[in-house]
Amino acid sequence: MPLLLLASMLPADASASLDGTRPQDAEVDDLTDFQGTWEMVVISKGGKDITEKDDLVSLTCSGRDMTCLLKGETKPRRHGTILRLDRSGCPPAVDLLLHEPRGLEPGIYRRYGSLLIWADEEYNRYRPTTFQSPKDTGEIVILFRRVMK
Repeated sequence: MPLLLLASMLPADASASLDGTRPQDAEVDDLTDFQGTWEMVVISKGGKDITEKDDLVSLTCSGRDMTCLLKGETKPRRHGTILRLDRSGCPPAVDLLLHEPRGLEPGIYRRYGSLLIWADEEYNRYRPTTFQSPKDTGEIVILFRRVMK
């Protein structure tokens, strides 16, 4: 999956300073970066490309609310609420409160321009530490591209 590997090596985003420090309002800036619609480009789970099998088409972030559009559906469904963005870690962390099924989804993300990489674990048992999807794990890595209007 060369595209996913290449994207995971990109710098986190243009808003981080060279020394890695961030202003106190960084979470607001990062949340602003998430706004809009992101189409799924490729998804890997447990070391396998499952892009063709997965139902996810896109995610849309409006404020802290996230909706998803699935294949065969015309109306997006509620997906979750972004509870926390933490840029102090490497990679940055995100906590998403899922609506269906209910629960906390700890993940990591990296954004570069119009690309967003998101990683989580299928059963939300732990937060991944890398943008890899090792064989025989529930780790999921998704590459999104921002939908331009």
